[in-house]
Amino acid sequence: MLNNFGVEGVSYDMVDGYPTFKPHVFKNPDGLSPEESLMQYVPGGGSWATVSDGRYLEQYNPPEPAGYTVTERVAPYVDMSRMLPPVQFTQEEQRTLTPIMMDLTTFVEENVNNFILGRKPLSEFPKFQQDLKKMQVEKVISIYQDAYDRFMSY
Repeated sequence: MLNNFGVEGVSYDMVDGYPTFKPHVFKNPDGLSPEESLMQYVPGGGSWATVSDGRYLEQYNPPEPAGYTVTERVAPYVDMSRMLPPVQFTQEEQRTLTPIMMDLTTFVEENVNNFILGRKPLSEFPKFQQDLKKMQVEKVISIYQDAYDRFMSY
């Protein structure tokens, strides 16, 4: 409940057994966006770092005026069945992932952008893959696979 809604009585109330965000969360009187407002109440501001409660998404992703939700609008372009479910890592896994991902994320973003923008020729892609291996990408994949397997076993 804390991860998805924050603190009862502060950022949400239970209404007929359903956690309901208080109006100031999405219509913040200080002009904060919903993301900025949520960051005051929930860890990560609803970044899906851990398992998300569907009731959170119902309120965070309400129908647009035309009757569509954002999810429905992107559905034709995104294969939701291929998205990684909200897995959780053990403390040991998180201790291993954190330093690797700090460097790996920056490295991947910079290189992918350079490949896309033509600043790096695609002939250097095999070296990029080798560098990923040196940066322990296979360990990251293994940890994600273990977390995914645990998630699927529930």
